[in-house]
Amino acid sequence: MFAGEPQKALAAYERSLKILQKGLGKEHKALAKSYHGVAIAQSALGRYDEAIANFGAAIRCYELGGKKMQKDLMSCCAGFGDTLYKMGDFNGAYVKHAVAFRIYEEVFGADSVNLLRAKYYALMAGDLAGLGNKTEALQNYEKALKVADKILEKRNDKHAKSLKAEVEAKIKEL
Repeated sequence: MFAGEPQKALAAYERSLKILQKGLGKEHKALAKSYHGVAIAQSALGRYDEAIANFGAAIRCYELGGKKMQKDLMSCCAGFGDTLYKMGDFNGAYVKHAVAFRIYEEVFGADSVNLLRAKYYALMAGDLAGLGNKTEALQNYEKALKVADKILEKRNDKHAKSLKAEVEAKIKEL
């Protein structure tokens, strides 16, 4: 996306989508990234209902791509969850974030240690906190901290530090 310019990104992705749809129809794996880009830009602009429709279209198209598109599908599900969270639909957000996490485990393995795993734990914790399930939220925040700490033991990663600080603040809010 155009960094910090969702309106320009939206226009570019919409043009791309229209061009591709002329030759491929409404659902084809080659349309997935354009639908996804449109959805991200719409969400950034607060156009959540439109974003939800386009996240759904992107997911359907990514699924047509099979295993080769799993990482993109994972990212799309997470973005969909983020949009639902912004709308206050914490249950829907949790479902989408959990799907993204399940795909993450299929792609990277259930025992992998990277920042994405920590981020998904933190996202699901936020969803659970929004639902009022503080015990489960705390458990997920603690899992996120554990992964971030493992990363920081190996290297001084600024993103891991940032996530750790964010998670620690969220735990204090519970």
